[in-house]
This record gives sequence, C-alpha cells and structure tokens, in this order.
Amino acid sequence: MKKAITILLSVTLLLFCVACTSQEPDLEQNKPPVPGENHPNAPTIVLNGKELDVYTSHYNLTEEYAFIPLAAFLHSIGAEYADSPLNEYGTQCYSFDGKQYVVVPDMHLFILENDYNELVKELDAHGKKLSRETVEDKGLLPKSESKYPGITNATVIEWAVIMADHVSVENALKESGVDINIEYDYANRTITVIMPN
Repeated sequence: MKKAITILLSVTLLLFCVACTSQEPDLEQNKPPVPGENHPNAPTIVLNGKELDVYTSHYNLTEEYAFIPLAAFLHSIGAEYADSPLNEYGTQCYSFDGKQYVVVPDMHLFILENDYNELVKELDAHGKKLSRETVEDKGLLPKSESKYPGITNATVIEWAVIMADHVSVENALKESGVDINIEYDYANRTITVIMPN
C-alpha cells in the first residue's frame, strides 16, 4: 500500500512539473524594468495634439500639480542647447522659441540670457557673486516661490535639476514672451502643452 501511494504521488508530482514547464512564460508581464523606460503611471505629454515619445517617469504628480523637471521638459517641447559663452559646468544655455535662456540648477535659476548678464553686472557692482542666496528671488522661477514640496538647497544640489509645478513653468515662459498653455489632467496622467505655430 505504501509503495502504491509513493508511486501515485511521484507520478502526480511528475505530471505537475511537466504541466508547469510546458506553459509559455508571459514575457511581457514578467520582463525586468529597463532603465529609462516609463513606469505605468508616468504621465504622457501631448504637444499640440501629438503624444510625445519622451521619458516622463521623473515627473512628480499630485492632484493639484504636475511637477516638471525643467530642462527635460524644455527639450521635450523643442528647446535646444544654445551656443553661448555662458555654457560651463553647472550652467546650460538653451534656445527656445527665439529666446536664449540660462539654467543654473544648483542655484534654482532659470532666466533670460540678457537678464542673466545684467544680474551678474549688478551683483559685481555691489561686490557680490552669484550664489543661492543672491539669486533666490531672481529669474523666471524664483526659488523663494517654489511650490515643490520639501525643496531645500541640499535637494537642488543633489538632483542638479530645477523642479517646478506646471502652472509656474507656464507663467515663467509666458513672462518671457512665449505663447504657451500647459494643462494637467491628474486622472488621465496627461500634461497637455499648446503652442501656436
């Protein structure tokens, strides 16, 4: 009797193993994440009705705001690196919609190039240098007005990126003369950008 039970259990276990190994693995469901690939809840950016194929997993979403990594967003909607003598480590210049911008992430400074040059002259005249303290209230996205939760000097330096809410980014670009509207639909995880051609 024990021998029959042992044989029956062995045959059952063998059939179970064969059944499990003969199933096709669901590669799509079980594939490992690929660096730079969006996660399922990442927002979609739609520019003038066309969905952009850009990486957006680094955007931070709340019900009230989409928090945007500024430089990545600018690239997504058509900004390009500008040839400028101001380009150096930690400072990038961008050309967008006929305007030149300077971005200094560790100081949370986003400013028109001409305004940047004037700011440097003004600081020099007062014997001051560019620093997080001297530019806190300057530029198109003043750090002192940031809505990004928990933003600190350490956070800005660590990330080396300017994070700003979509409303502030829209207002900053409009203030610089860009005709742009940025809308955010939290339920559908969509950031809609409208820029007349």
